[in-house]
Amino acid sequence: MALIKQPQPEPQPTALDRIVDENTRCLSVMKDTARAVFQLLWHSTDKTPQQVCDMMNTDAAQGFLAHSKLQELIYLIDPTWVPLVPPVSYTVNQNGTVKIGE
Repeated sequence: MALIKQPQPEPQPTALDRIVDENTRCLSVMKDTARAVFQLLWHSTDKTPQQVCDMMNTDAAQGFLAHSKLQELIYLIDPTWVPLVPPVSYTVNQNGTVKIGE
């Protein structure tokens, strides 16, 4: 019986370990992005939601759609995700602009 334990090399992560780590990191980034964008639109300290949408102009509808799809993807991966729900209603116009409800 040895009184001193010889150092053992650290096992290298497997491809599966690395895939799991990358997927976990990616999910975390997606959640952080969804929360940040939601906060920037609905709870900005210097712009109203309508002003933010006006700045997006005809790209606003695409932004709302992208954010919705991002949340769907997050929920598909993590069913415990609680979707971020806008505090007021909004209308997506034919020209791509968005009108925030009163």
